[in-house]
Amino acid sequence: MALRVAAATEVQLGAARYQQFPALEQWSGQCYAFGPMPEKSDHYMAAVEQRFGENTQLRLQAFDRQDSYSLGRVPGQFESSPSPGNCPDEMQPLPDSVYRRDYSRGVQLVLQRRAANRLSGWVGYTLASAQTQTYALPIPFSVGPVGYVNTPYSPSPEDQRHALSVFGMYRLRPSLNLSTRFLYGSGFPVASGTFVQVGTTYQQVGVEPLRFPYQRLDLRADKDWAFRRWKVTLYGEVLNITNHYNLRYVFSSIPTAGQAQVETQQGLPITPTAGLAFQF
Repeated sequence: MALRVAAATEVQLGAARYQQFPALEQWSGQCYAFGPMPEKSDHYMAAVEQRFGENTQLRLQAFDRQDSYSLGRVPGQFESSPSPGNCPDEMQPLPDSVYRRDYSRGVQLVLQRRAANRLSGWVGYTLASAQTQTYALPIPFSVGPVGYVNTPYSPSPEDQRHALSVFGMYRLRPSLNLSTRFLYGSGFPVASGTFVQVGTTYQQVGVEPLRFPYQRLDLRADKDWAFRRWKVTLYGEVLNITNHYNLRYVFSSIPTAGQAQVETQQGLPITPTAGLAFQF
C-alpha cells in the first residue's frame, strides 16, 4: 500500500505471510519429512520516499521478517515413523517436537540520482540484525550433549550488522561510460568456541563467533558503437582493484579439546576482464 502525502513524498506500508509445505516426494513411501511441516514467514515493511527535483530521491525503509518452522514431530501429525536407514539424512525427522524461529529486522537508507547524461548512481546503507532461537525440547548435536530447553537468541548465519553499497556512473560522451562500485559488509558470523572433555565426549562451553569484514572496489568502462539495427559494446572491468584479501570461511574443525580451528581462504583476488556484447 502506498500513500502519497505530498507531491514529492510517498509513504509505503506492506505486510505479507508466506507458508511452505513439504514437496510431493517428501510424502512418498515411508519417508515422512516432519521437519519442514510447515514453514511460515511473516514480512512487514514501512518506507518513506522523498524526491528532490526530477533526478534525485531519498528512501528510508524499515523491515521485519519473522520465520518459524519445525525440526521434529508436530503434535497432531503422523504417529508412524519412517523405517530407520531407508530415508536420506535430510529427510530423517527428529524424534520429538522441536521448533526453531528466527527474525531479521533493520533499516535501510538509499540516496539515488538518475540521469541520462553525466553523473548517476546511488549510495545505500543497511543496519540489520538477524537472530535465531531453538525452543521446546533439546536438539542433539554431533559434538557432545546439549541440554538447553528454550535456547536464547543468537546471531544466525545471515546476520550482518552493517552493509554499504556505492555505485556511480559518469557518461563522458554519448557512447563512452565510466562506472565504479564499492561494497562493504561487516561480515557474517562463523561458529567457533571452546570445548572441554566431559567423560568420553567433548562439550562446547563457550561460543565465540568470528566475523570477516568484506570490501571490494570495482572499475569499469563501456564503449558503444550503434548501427541501424544493432549495437556492439566493448567493455573492460577490474574487480577488487585494491586486491583486498577478503577472508572466506571454508570449515571449522571438530576439536579434541580447547579452541575450535577455523579454516579460511582468500576470496576473489584482483580480476581484470574484457568482452564484447551485441544487441539486436
